Amino acid sequence: MEFEVKKTFGKARLGVMKLHH
Repeated sequence: MEFEVKKTFGKARLGVMKLHH
């Protein structure tokens, strides 16, 4: 379960970084 959450969080973080850059 923790792995799944971490994966989702990482994906969201990547999206945010892409939006900012």
